[in-house]
Amino acid sequence: MTSVNTDISVADLATRLTGELEAVIGALAIVGKRVGGSFVGACPWNHPGKKAEPKLYIRLKNKRGSWIDFRSGDKGDALWLVAMTLTGGRRDRAALGEAVAWAKKRYGIGAADFYADKWAAQLKAEKARLAQAEADAAKQLEKDRGIAQSWWLKGRPLAPGQIGYRYLQARGIDFARLGRVPRAIRYQDDVPYYAGGKPIWTGPCLLTAMTLPDGKFGAVHRTWLDPVNIGEKADIGINPDTGKPYKPRKMWPETATCVMRLWRGSSQLAEREAVKHGLIEDVVVCEGVEDGLSLAMIAPERRVVAAGSLAGLLLMEPPACADAITIAADNDWGKPQAQAQLDAACQRFADEFGLTVKIARSPVGKDFNDLLRLGVSA
Repeated sequence: MTSVNTDISVADLATRLTGELEAVIGALAIVGKRVGGSFVGACPWNHPGKKAEPKLYIRLKNKRGSWIDFRSGDKGDALWLVAMTLTGGRRDRAALGEAVAWAKKRYGIGAADFYADKWAAQLKAEKARLAQAEADAAKQLEKDRGIAQSWWLKGRPLAPGQIGYRYLQARGIDFARLGRVPRAIRYQDDVPYYAGGKPIWTGPCLLTAMTLPDGKFGAVHRTWLDPVNIGEKADIGINPDTGKPYKPRKMWPETATCVMRLWRGSSQLAEREAVKHGLIEDVVVCEGVEDGLSLAMIAPERRVVAAGSLAGLLLMEPPACADAITIAADNDWGKPQAQAQLDAACQRFADEFGLTVKIARSPVGKDFNDLLRLGVSA
């Protein structure tokens, strides 16, 4: 471990910064606000300023101190947050040195009135407090996941006649051709949409299970549907805080490492069974439910999973049976931020998981659902 002095390590400094994370964020003048269990703001080294779209997520509860910039893929702990903020995004030994110097000054390390025994006692207390907080956060997350699963279980399996079934049919999804309806997707007629702690709309909703790498339930992905204009998503209304429409999709709770497992390909084996049988494959990864089902229609022999969002590609773990990933990317014309996110996700799959990564794009429209609806050959 790199030492700051005889008794104080870089890890110890990171622990102290994590303990007073909110104060550290304030001291670094990072613009943003608390949203749930995270601080969400503008990345100070990529997109500083109040007008920047918030893409920096700093965890305040579960895995407190860890952060990720969904625009660039940068991530780290509290000390690296200081380092990259102070140096404009550098991630090298010199940047870490600046962060160490900043932290030492903050805690008076090296000053005439610095007492090592007092520091050691404070550090011990902080470690115990953080460990307890992490345990409490993990317990709450497990409880939230149970609630989310109960919501999903209240939904009914997709069946002809339901608005959810008809919505997907209108978008070109023919379950008769697929031969089955994916079990991950359910439907309910009257799911409330909450904003500001109260329900502002209630209506038909698709509920899709998002599962963890071990196959356990992790979160629920919900898509609210227009009950009249079949094939369209619900118009929830305008968010008075932003002046923009409410998004008719929500994922809850924590979705890191989760995916929607939509289609098993020609083997029809679950991922763990595929590994047992030595089946290693090129898995198709996309963002949404509609796109994933469209890809299953277009290439039913391929395994398809959906991350829920472009940002989700930076958090998901690929299926254990994957030796390659084909990302079915949206045609985000004129959106350099989306391209930067996609590039970061590709780099992550290659660097962290050693996977071969390919990109596939629809030759028409925004995505593969547009391709399917237009009836154009892929």
